[in-house]
Parts: sequence; C-alpha cells; structure tokens
Amino acid sequence: MNKLKITLLISLLLILTGCEKYFFFPKNQLFYMPETCAYNPENILVETNEGKLLHGWYFKTKVKNPKGTVFFLHGNSNNISTESVGMIWLLEKGYNLLTFDYRGYGISQGKPDIKGVLQDGLEYTEAVFKDNKVDKRNMVLYGQSLGGAVAAHIARYSPYADKFKVLVLESTFTSWRSIAKEVAAGNFFTWLWQYPVSWSIPKEYSTIDNIKYSKIKNTIIIHSEADNLVKFDNGDAIFQMAHEPKIILKDDFSSHAQIISNPRVRKEFLNALDIYLK
Repeated sequence: MNKLKITLLISLLLILTGCEKYFFFPKNQLFYMPETCAYNPENILVETNEGKLLHGWYFKTKVKNPKGTVFFLHGNSNNISTESVGMIWLLEKGYNLLTFDYRGYGISQGKPDIKGVLQDGLEYTEAVFKDNKVDKRNMVLYGQSLGGAVAAHIARYSPYADKFKVLVLESTFTSWRSIAKEVAAGNFFTWLWQYPVSWSIPKEYSTIDNIKYSKIKNTIIIHSEADNLVKFDNGDAIFQMAHEPKIILKDDFSSHAQIISNPRVRKEFLNALDIYLK
C-alpha cells in the first residue's frame, strides 16, 4: 500500500472517530519550576464538579499599587510552565498574573476535549471570584489562540463575566469547526477531507457567536497579518463582531501567538488597558 493510500485511510479514520482530540497537545511535565523565578507564584487548586483537580499559578507583581490582574488562558500545547513565561513581563508593568491548566495539561486531572476544556474555564473563573487570595480589582480576561475560544465562552456564559473589565483575544480562531477546515485545506494530503473533517467538529461554542453576546464591556483583539496558522481574517472577523468599545492591534510579521512579543504592540496594549481600566 503506497503512502498516499495510507494517508487517505488515516484521514478517513480521523473523520469517522472524531477529531476533537487533535486540537489538544498537552504536556504533563512542568518544564519551568516557579521557585527559580523572582516572582514565585502561589498554587491555586480548584476542584471541578466532576471531582477533578485543576492546577493554576497566581503571580503577584512587586509594584506597590497593582494596576490589575490578568487572567491568562493559554493555547493548545504544553502547559502553564512554558506558556506563562511569555506573559511574565506583565508583572514588571504592575499587573498580577493568574493562569491555569485545562484538564489533562500539566498536573490538572482528566483528558481534554472541547466541551470539557470550556467547562474548566467556567468553573475555574467561578472559583477565582470566590477566592480571597486573588486580587480581583481591574480584572482582565486574556485568551491566546485556543485560550481565546475559552475566554470568549467565559465572556458569554459565566455569571461572573461582567466582573472583568477587559476581554483580550490574541491569535484566536472564529470557531472550532472553521479552524479545522482551514488547517485541513492547507495540507496537500488532507485537502480532500477539509469539509468532512470540519463537519465532525461540533458547531457549538463558536468564538464569533460568543463575542457577539460578551458581557465584558471592553474588547482588545490582537492578531498578526502574518499569522500562518490562524489567519488574520479570523481576528478581523471577531473584531467586526465585537461591540464597542473595542480596539484591534496588529503587525505584519509576527508568527502565530507571538505578536504580543512585539514591543510596539505591547506598548499599545498597555495604553489600551490604561484607558479601559480607568
């Protein structure tokens, strides 16, 4: 059997068995140990309604009067030990940083799937607002890539959504179904299956639908025009659907989920937070 036939058979098998698990690439090992950081975080453990434990870190800024707390939801790979590193800079700018691992990531229990990960976001959010350890003044909900889909779900469905002052979506796709089709269409071997693959993904939980009903007053969209994984059209469509006040930050060279490393974009982001958190 030649390679093409094998590829087509594998693709068909994915269609028949469902593709949800291929959204998630968790790592259980914590690669970065927080005690090596000048900002040693506090562990925030949350027990879900299913009896599983979700693990998170809460970093406190050393700035005397914190500007707020950023609740960061990471993307589909690794875990908070790698993904939080790219957001540590916020501590130096006067923001606390809260983040957690979805089920199956890091030491959080369970196996990831779309519905479960979205539920984790809702339950961890509820626990945060009931936890006196976390400074909840000027809360910012920040989702990166897949984490943006989770953040948009929280913004629509969480009873605590209106307690966030700003929603930030970086490098986020319009829907789970559309990004499955887009990725499949971009590969020669899976192009033929782009529609069946997308149809196998639940049409619910669309980011672009959720943003329309967001309960969070202010919205910041961050997306690179050079993103070759989640195309800029996704971010632009989400921005168009979001209600005012809103702003979109972009550049023309950053790769996927790397745009916040651009010094100009960081500066514009911080300026937007200053305005929205007044």
